[in-house]
Amino acid sequence: MMSELWRKILTSTTAKYIEEELWEAFFQDIREHSDYGDFYYSPGVYEDLEKAGISSVIESLTHVPAGLYNRSNITSIELPQNITKIDRYAFLNCEKLKTVKLPNTVKSIGTLAFHNCRELTSINIPRSCVVDDKVFHGCNKLRTVAVDKFAKLHFECFYNCPIETVIFNGTMKQSERVFKPRDVRRPEPYTSIGNVFQIKCTDGVLNYLD
Repeated sequence: MMSELWRKILTSTTAKYIEEELWEAFFQDIREHSDYGDFYYSPGVYEDLEKAGISSVIESLTHVPAGLYNRSNITSIELPQNITKIDRYAFLNCEKLKTVKLPNTVKSIGTLAFHNCRELTSINIPRSCVVDDKVFHGCNKLRTVAVDKFAKLHFECFYNCPIETVIFNGTMKQSERVFKPRDVRRPEPYTSIGNVFQIKCTDGVLNYLD
């Protein structure tokens, strides 16, 4: 049985796991959960794990479950090399999150994974990573993005972000495959709220008007 202290600390979000023998079931649920259906973890799960001194369980995961950090107060995070997938809503409404370091092992980022991370100013998209629709929607301080030439960006993945500079690890010609510009005003993955933004390629700079 867990101590009376932990009974008082844990919120209703994880109340059903309050008995000691159920924590392993909770961890197994985290390890196996994928973002199928509408289920995702409610606000407060990460804080509960942290307060209980067992948030290190996340280090053993291969993906970040949907909503795990929902409304967390974290200000920075560096994901370990074992992470290959970030499920949708994973960092939903983390309004204090300023710094995110993604390992090159991340191959997909789900819809709205970083929605409303209002303090995030830059992000590095790993090699061969698939970024779903509106992943960074509402990140209204996100101005710098680094993208690998093998990444795949879905439509409006940076919707409503004030992108100023994209650092692209490839040529101007290769950028057409990643950004799919429909005209000179707006490449497909973007809806920028700035006046002009640039894609800095290895062989030159492309300028786009909003």
